[in-house]
Amino acid sequence: MSNTALSILERHRAACRDICETQLAERSPQLHDAALRLARVLARQSTVFVCGSGDEHIGRAARHLAEAIADGYALQRPALPVICLDGDISRLARRLESLGMDGDALLLLYQGPEQDVEPLLCAARCAGMHNVCLPCDPSDMPDAPPFVIASLLFTLTDTVARLVEYHLFENTSALLAETEA
Repeated sequence: MSNTALSILERHRAACRDICETQLAERSPQLHDAALRLARVLARQSTVFVCGSGDEHIGRAARHLAEAIADGYALQRPALPVICLDGDISRLARRLESLGMDGDALLLLYQGPEQDVEPLLCAARCAGMHNVCLPCDPSDMPDAPPFVIASLLFTLTDTVARLVEYHLFENTSALLAETEA
């Protein structure tokens, strides 16, 4: 491999490492809270609806997260009731009106201002659903190339999927703490 190719690979690896480490450190409490809330919904046999609003990377990350939680990320375990919904915000809101039930959850990965996704959040609230939001706006990383943003989104969603499994199948004490409170 040429020195130029090795240099490109090293710069890409370093960019991914630095941004992912920083974002995970900053967002760990938010990711843990989201995973715990989703685990509580799933422990009650309710459904999680996953939606992505923003660029194509966010849509892919939402689909990946839904599949990882539904089918299994790191453990051999039963399938879970998780559905990924695609489309524009007004269509997604209509789908939640018809499919969402009291006790279900909306997991929303979004880019941009929260008021842009408010119709979807409102539809979920009206159905009695829990809203779990993960803002995914790369504007605070203006120099990050698209592959780094995509890598970061998958790192964040993989972390949530793994934590959901942890709470549901390995350490249920946090789930039990809610029922005792």
